[in-house]
Amino acid sequence: MGGLLLLTVVLVIRAGIGWDRVSARYIIQEDDTLYLDNDVKLFLEAGGDQFTAALNLSSLYLSSIFSFDSEWRSFDLSGDLELYRYHNPDTLHLNHLYLDLNLEYRPSPLGLRFESRIHRYATPNQYFQDLNGLGIGLLWDRDQLQYNLTLALMANLDHIPDSLPLSNLRLGPDLNFFYRKGILEINGYLTAVRILYPDKDDNRYESDLNLDLVEHLSDLFSVYEEWKGEVVKYDHDDEISYDQRQTMIGLGPEVTLFSCGRFRLGPRLRYERNHPLGSYHDYVELSLYLNIEILLGNLNLMIENELGQREYEMEFYVGNTSYRFDELSVIGGLSLFSNLEFQIISSYGPEWHTMPQDNSTFFLLSTRLAYRF
Repeated sequence: MGGLLLLTVVLVIRAGIGWDRVSARYIIQEDDTLYLDNDVKLFLEAGGDQFTAALNLSSLYLSSIFSFDSEWRSFDLSGDLELYRYHNPDTLHLNHLYLDLNLEYRPSPLGLRFESRIHRYATPNQYFQDLNGLGIGLLWDRDQLQYNLTLALMANLDHIPDSLPLSNLRLGPDLNFFYRKGILEINGYLTAVRILYPDKDDNRYESDLNLDLVEHLSDLFSVYEEWKGEVVKYDHDDEISYDQRQTMIGLGPEVTLFSCGRFRLGPRLRYERNHPLGSYHDYVELSLYLNIEILLGNLNLMIENELGQREYEMEFYVGNTSYRFDELSVIGGLSLFSNLEFQIISSYGPEWHTMPQDNSTFFLLSTRLAYRF
């Protein structure tokens, strides 16, 4: 007796309009300079369980983006294809094609990962260059009730045909972890990479550690601690490439807004220490950090604000002066009626320096209104 296999595909289509505005104000040789960019675009998107596709027609460019992620047994194949074509003759060098493919074989707990990257520009130059990349890695994960560990040991080779000295090999581990027991919860990641170049002048080690600890004292009230550290160490230091070390520490109360959000408020301390060749960039920074996350019905909203002061240990030339700053970012989405969606991404960052000629302001606003079919 034969059987009939029915395959159901859920396809979501969105169409709409978006508006982007970017402005940056700064001073060059006593001239007040304003960079301003406005972009209006129409978009059409389609997506299912295993793929998304988008077509964007804007006042600046035409782009098409396609992504997929397909699983079969222990195999996972994913990829991204991105095509951009700019209208203005002065920006034709930005025309590009990106193709990234990834294949994972994960018979838990061990697995293998293969990566490939192809980047092509219409007219490559020193800033936008063609790239061919390959990567291979060994994966390991352990998922338990109280903790989760994911480790990847990767080797990535990037070949840049038009600038061989920039081609490089990256070797190192990437660790993500989660732990929870009693009132303590820890999230974090650690990356460490060795970067090798043909001429060896820029060979270096890079490491990045991020820890977020939360002590849940009650259902509504917790205390958080955050720690971030970045280290760059070169084989040979010079006036441009030199050892760097950055650290950020923060702590404060975390309040759960019943079942609809989270609120964090607390001080942050940052500092940077460099090799003596770059010691003029050493600084200490103190700020007050605010984070609000809301998920309520058809509204999702995240607001971050950091207000603080950065003090350089050496101030002796324009562009390296102490300053006060206010960094504000907003990401949100709202479903209007049953099929109408509004999204917004915005950031605002003024700096007030001890030398007014170093003052600057950055502003970004990206909005889109979509109808879901």
